[in-house]
Amino acid sequence: MGAGIALRLRASVGGYGHAADLGAFQDWAERAWDSRLAFFYGKIRPTDCPPGYAVVLALLGGLRSLFALQKDSPGFELLVRLPALACDLGIALLAYRVVGERAGKARGLLACAAFILNPLAIMDSAAWGQVDSVFCLALVASIVCLEEDKPLRSGILYGLAILAKPLALFFAPVFLCRLWSRRKPKGAALLALSCLGTLLSGFLPYMPASGAGFPFEYLASSFKAVPFAT
Repeated sequence: MGAGIALRLRASVGGYGHAADLGAFQDWAERAWDSRLAFFYGKIRPTDCPPGYAVVLALLGGLRSLFALQKDSPGFELLVRLPALACDLGIALLAYRVVGERAGKARGLLACAAFILNPLAIMDSAAWGQVDSVFCLALVASIVCLEEDKPLRSGILYGLAILAKPLALFFAPVFLCRLWSRRKPKGAALLALSCLGTLLSGFLPYMPASGAGFPFEYLASSFKAVPFAT
């Protein structure tokens, strides 16, 4: 874990990152904090930032304001990378727990190391400045809870994954197949309701200014922007 943290910090400070996306994250963080989320989505300055991650960016914008960080400063660039770096650590710890409980601590450590030292994971979140690990942590945790027969937690976490990145919807067949194989309608209903409740709660702060149809409009526009799946 120490080596993984050190490598990520080195890549974050020494790398240029994806300039367009890092600039967008910085701009969104400032706008989310200034608008207190209510008017974050608007026709004058449209954005495709996921509503769940906008909450995280608002907190980062508040920290930037608190510490008086300049928009293009190295400190602010590191700050916008921190959520993804923290979620990288969360995925590694989750891998250690899940594999360790099933196959022993030694293999759990190997699973943890396989992710925390993975060059692609380091490149994506630390060097490039992407936030895929944020929704991946919620998604993997949701699948783990589903496997452990905890539908309420699984539904909440899956809702958070969708709010962090709508492309998490492509994993819905995984949940449907597992629920179908268990033949537990009560658990399936609990998962679906908790997921929908989480989604509604995540969209609610934006609906007074953007309208009641905002959730559907946003999800539709998200998939139009990415007309393919890999």
